[in-house]
Amino acid sequence: MIARAMLLCALAASFFGCSHKYVEVRDTWYLPASLEERFAPNPPLSERTQLVLRRFDLARFGVDSEEAIAGLVDVYGQEPSLEVAFALAEMNHAAGRKLAMINPAESVEHHVSGLGYAYRYLFDEEFDGQRSPFDPQFRGICDLYNRSLEACLRTAQRSGLLQPGSEVSVDTDEGETIFTCRAVGFDWNSGEFDDFKFVSDFRLVGLPNRYQNHGLGVPLIAVRKDGSELPDREQFYPRGLSFPVTAFLRWEREQGTEGEPPTNARGEKVTRCVLELHDPLATKEIVVEDKITPLESDISTPLAFFLNNPTLQRLDYYGFFRPDKAEQISGLYMLQPYQPGKIPVLMVHGLLSSPMTWMEALNDLRSRPEIRDRYQFWFYLYPTGGSFWESAADLREKLARTRQIFDPQRKQPEFDQLVVVGHSMGGLIARLTSLESGDRFWNAVSDTPFDKVSAPEDVKRQLGRAYFFKPVPEVSRVVTIASPHQGAGETNPFYRNLLRGVVSLPERTTAVGRELLDGEKRVFRNNGKAVPVTSLDALAPTSPLIPVLAESPNSQRVFYHNIFAVQPQKDRLGYDGDGVVEIVSAKREDFDSQLMIEATHTTAHRHPLTILELQRILKEHLEQIENPHGVQLTRRETALPGYSAPHR
Repeated sequence: MIARAMLLCALAASFFGCSHKYVEVRDTWYLPASLEERFAPNPPLSERTQLVLRRFDLARFGVDSEEAIAGLVDVYGQEPSLEVAFALAEMNHAAGRKLAMINPAESVEHHVSGLGYAYRYLFDEEFDGQRSPFDPQFRGICDLYNRSLEACLRTAQRSGLLQPGSEVSVDTDEGETIFTCRAVGFDWNSGEFDDFKFVSDFRLVGLPNRYQNHGLGVPLIAVRKDGSELPDREQFYPRGLSFPVTAFLRWEREQGTEGEPPTNARGEKVTRCVLELHDPLATKEIVVEDKITPLESDISTPLAFFLNNPTLQRLDYYGFFRPDKAEQISGLYMLQPYQPGKIPVLMVHGLLSSPMTWMEALNDLRSRPEIRDRYQFWFYLYPTGGSFWESAADLREKLARTRQIFDPQRKQPEFDQLVVVGHSMGGLIARLTSLESGDRFWNAVSDTPFDKVSAPEDVKRQLGRAYFFKPVPEVSRVVTIASPHQGAGETNPFYRNLLRGVVSLPERTTAVGRELLDGEKRVFRNNGKAVPVTSLDALAPTSPLIPVLAESPNSQRVFYHNIFAVQPQKDRLGYDGDGVVEIVSAKREDFDSQLMIEATHTTAHRHPLTILELQRILKEHLEQIENPHGVQLTRRETALPGYSAPHR
């Protein structure tokens, strides 16, 4: 038994690859090469700031002295200007950096002061018409704002103040500044923010593409607090989930009595600021003082931080070899709360895999505003060691339950436009959600009419849900990628039998077998050998269910798309299958579109051309929803240049 397991593990590891890191912790606070000199621990001041100091005879105090800063504050009070605002922002940032390890309190005061001057440079009305986006100083003040804010946030985090609803006061050279923290535009509630990490502390290594937006603010990783939702909704969120946040500090304009600035009990001027935590997946820009302002963001690193969880990276093997245990955590999962008004895209993984396999595609797809603004992405986790027939039955039930939880009154029309995308075996599950069984599938495994089967009610119910089903009414489009529609090659019976010896099947599966394969109750054809027990049994070309599934008519109300992969043949011209699925099994001539790409089976669903095709399909889906009678669709088939099907 142990030897069998070791052999299969070795085969699986060599074929599907091993888990890997998605992020690495940086040794130091990350800075782009262009900013390293300016934001070093002892940064030199820019030539323009030194010019300002010389102009007002303040260089004699030393370019980084408190006296020089105080003198320049007086200058700004008498004659505000962009050049002086920039100089004060830069000098305060430099002073804050130098004091960070010596006197943290004074360091924060300087960073807050610098933030104030950067904010004035960018947003004060008196400078309207004077700013130039072509001036390098303009981008420089944006960098100063972002770096000073990040320095303040690091101190706030250490003090436990980086949480929605918190408040902190800081003394500056102009009086008291009071900060409050508020989440803006999130579907998460404030109680779900558990901890924050800084994107700049991590290096992205596991996702090939990093999607960022340049502007103002500090990109953060928010770690969700497990168990903070109602139980019926909590089940949809994986443990340790993290999501992107951008922190932006906004100065509030307040007037005290008789138009004077408000003061505190000590008679000092009081300035109020709001630390806004924005969702960059929902908001790319905000309005500040009537000015449209882009937010700095990173939506890839927070995703990678979540994926770095070693437990997630073991789900593929766990679901394959221990489907009895994996069944307990199987289900639909979301990386964001349910979003009314957005169309669900359900992604179904394949054999010896998990939702992790979709993360590269997710990262690319939601980088497109036209996709993320209209769609929400869900994932189906299921045990891949057992028969995918039962997994399809589970999915149908879970989709019905999901609708009941999030849209019990069925008032969300977007729910009825569900798109299901499946890779490999997951593509077969995806297609099964759209089909009507009739009695075709049952007749493929049994000569006994179903109503004549004598079995306990729970066993018969289990059979009925797997072999008799209706289309899921919410499904309106199905995409299959590298799927074995005619079976997964000539699987060696030795491996199928070996697999049966190490895969621990769920009790419900073995219970059906005990009831219906013994004695007079036997109803399955050929002593039960016709019944797929494991995933390899179900995918084998000899499985009686595969040809029935392949020949089942598509639903007239659902659109179907197919993407399949090929590899160049080594010894002759043309292409062969993807290394697992042969071309004859991967193709579908009855689908609405079909795309052929050059890739291996395990990379087909993350290939750039596949992602582009998914974007096209999702855009087409929107067009058809918005204009159901005006969009004329014709079958679209795209193949590689020079491709010709092999002769058989």
